[in-house]
Amino acid sequence: MRITALCNNVNPPMPLTGSDLKRLLDSSDLVVLLGGISLRGARSLKAYSITGLFDDHYVAKVLDEATIFVESKAQYLSNEWYLLGIGGRDPIANIRAIERILSKTPQGTHDNGKILIASYFCPYSLCDKSLLGGRRGLRELLEFMEKYPVRAILSCECGPGVIEYKGVTTMCLGGGDCIGVLDIGEDDKIVGRVHCGDNRDGAFPGRNI
Repeated sequence: MRITALCNNVNPPMPLTGSDLKRLLDSSDLVVLLGGISLRGARSLKAYSITGLFDDHYVAKVLDEATIFVESKAQYLSNEWYLLGIGGRDPIANIRAIERILSKTPQGTHDNGKILIASYFCPYSLCDKSLLGGRRGLRELLEFMEKYPVRAILSCECGPGVIEYKGVTTMCLGGGDCIGVLDIGEDDKIVGRVHCGDNRDGAFPGRNI
């Protein structure tokens, strides 16, 4: 399974047309939008989304209508893989909502180690240093990934780069000029790559970090 992730951490959001999104979908099994990318003409395409830091309720409504909105949800993908959504508007509330969902599922449902997280913010201490040296990551997300069998996290407000921590692949996009690709093999091995540069044509130019 190949997952392509895009990030928006600018205001106003960078534009993404329906044809742009379709081109990405043609080269991936699914696309994850981290933040309210402007979806001009994109409707009912199989992309999964969460809100970003600058997004309001209107943006959330547009994402919910145009994509599969996974904020505060545990979305089943395929082959026992789940995608959890933690947006940028109220990430702590999203984490608590997902914990309530997981606590109500049948025993063992999520114990197979096939959890992916789409989160606007990254876990605390993982690729989260600001230009001033401060930490921007969430301690609550770090605690969540240590409590549940998380395999990979796709994040926006961090990096860019890919880091492995206690068996979890954290892929940080860092901004709108980067695109992330997460490949999950038949043996469930995960390989993440981040490419930065001009990606508006759906290609993957730029450097591989």
